[in-house]
Amino acid sequence: WSVYCGFWCYPYSRVWRDVGDAMSTLKADTIQSTGGGAATLTKQHAAKAFNVFEPDVAATIASLNISTLTDNGAGDFSHAFTSSFSAAKQYTVAGSCGNSAAATTAIEYCKPREEAVILASSLRTSTGYVTATGAAMYDYPNSSFACHGDLA
Repeated sequence: WSVYCGFWCYPYSRVWRDVGDAMSTLKADTIQSTGGGAATLTKQHAAKAFNVFEPDVAATIASLNISTLTDNGAGDFSHAFTSSFSAAKQYTVAGSCGNSAAATTAIEYCKPREEAVILASSLRTSTGYVTATGAAMYDYPNSSFACHGDLA
């Protein structure tokens, strides 16, 4: 017999008995593999880096795994990672920015500037907008991005 998701069951049976709220609290400061190294988490993908920043003043508001933010010009920013990813172009990037005044007339973006700038140690992003009549790179307030992938 074993406990699985709050139910008692015999491993080779399809008979389940509700045991109510029989779960315990697990508290730990460090989780290690049986070999003493870092535990491998399966089917979980947490962001390995993110940056919430104010492009108009080139300031970071909140971040994870970001060591520096560099303003390269209007809507053009470089972000250096504290810990590098395993390889260039081997992680995904998703971003957003917001301007409530243009919310119904423009699509705002925060994205990698181009494929060649998705490096293992840094990322160069552009922020801007697209409307029915044009597009431009722009320092939108409250821009952000998150990166998912494997660190080196």
